Amino acid sequence: MIEFKTSRGVSLVETIIFLALLVILASTAIPRFEKHGVRERVQAALEQASAARHVLAQACRSNPEALIRGIEEAGYIPPTARNRAGLEADMDLFADCENGNLTVVVWTSNTGSTSDPVIEWRGTLARNAGDDGYGSQPRWDCRILSGKFADVPAECRKYHRES
Repeated sequence: MIEFKTSRGVSLVETIIFLALLVILASTAIPRFEKHGVRERVQAALEQASAARHVLAQACRSNPEALIRGIEEAGYIPPTARNRAGLEADMDLFADCENGNLTVVVWTSNTGSTSDPVIEWRGTLARNAGDDGYGSQPRWDCRILSGKFADVPAECRKYHRES
C-alpha cells in the first residue's frame, strides 16, 4: 500500500491566536511610543528656553538693579515660532535682578498631548563677595505648572510627584 504524505498547513485557530498576540503586543507598544514622542517635543521646547535663561542671567549681570518684565526687556530674540518638529513654544521672562530671582515660563503647544505642558524655570543668582555684579551661573529649578506629569522630561519630574 502506498502512503501519501500530506503536508499540514497552518490551521485557522493557529492563525487567529497569532493575530491576537500581535494585537496585544501592538496595543502596549504604540502608546509607549507616542508618550516618548510627546516628551521629545516638550524637551525641544525646553531647549529653546535654555537660550532664554542664559540671556536673562546675562541681563542681570549687565544691570544688577534691573527689574525685567518680558522678553523685550531682557533683550531676548526668540527663534522662529516653529522648530523642526512643528512644535510651538511661547515664553515669558521675568527677573528681579537686585534679589537675584529669575523666572522663565514656557507654554508648549502641538506636543501631541491631550494637555500641553506649561513649565516654569526659576533661577537664583548669587552675588560674589567683593563683586558689584553676579559672577556665578544661576541654579535653575524646573516646576510643572500644568499639563500631564508623564509628558514632562525627567529633569522636571525629578522633584515633583504626580498628584
